[in-house]
Amino acid sequence: MPGGTRLFCFPHGGAGSSAFDGWAAHLPAAVQLLAVRPPGRAHRLREPPIASLPELVAAALDGLRDHLAEPFFFYGQCLGALVAFEVCRRLGDEGWPLPRGLMVAGYPAPHLPPSRRIHHLPDEAFLEEIVALGGFSQDQLTSPGVLETALPALRADCRASETYVYRPRPRLACELVALGGREDGLVSRAELQAWHVHTSGRFRVHLFEGGHFFMVESRAAVLSVVGAELASAA
Repeated sequence: MPGGTRLFCFPHGGAGSSAFDGWAAHLPAAVQLLAVRPPGRAHRLREPPIASLPELVAAALDGLRDHLAEPFFFYGQCLGALVAFEVCRRLGDEGWPLPRGLMVAGYPAPHLPPSRRIHHLPDEAFLEEIVALGGFSQDQLTSPGVLETALPALRADCRASETYVYRPRPRLACELVALGGREDGLVSRAELQAWHVHTSGRFRVHLFEGGHFFMVESRAAVLSVVGAELASAA
């Protein structure tokens, strides 16, 4: 693998760069992991979260353009998969190189209609839906201070995802890998397989034990596959 290979990681809804803490130690030594840091969480908590997919993409691009030395790869979790996909499209529009590989985890192919809409729900009902996803426990979301810090980012990310408008475009000229949980009740294998229409390159699907947050439940297995994909595509 060439020196300086970069893996840009896009976090799931409500999360920041800490979603990828510890990943670098389990990836090939030549890989430099760079996590996208959305506003409204962690060290950017004082900034308002972004509730629009186009604005999320634009903000990510602003932070990426100075770091796109080849070779590089994208990995996106849940909402991060959609953001990474649209970032790839914008890079192509602007004449930038595309990643050698795009890895999308736990998100249906972008041309499929959303299966649920929750961003408009009252706080209590909205949080019940978030807890049902498995990313947070009821105790976590009702702990002092957590609600005030987590709720705005979670709701903004859900709105960005649920109001996204897909527009047909030429296929991406890079490899595309879809990852999912075998027990994920939100994203089926068919919805992962449907990503194949968005690439003119090699496509494959990897399934892991676990539900919607399989990347936490099967962390070692996911990291093993991510490392192998980086090595095989580089």
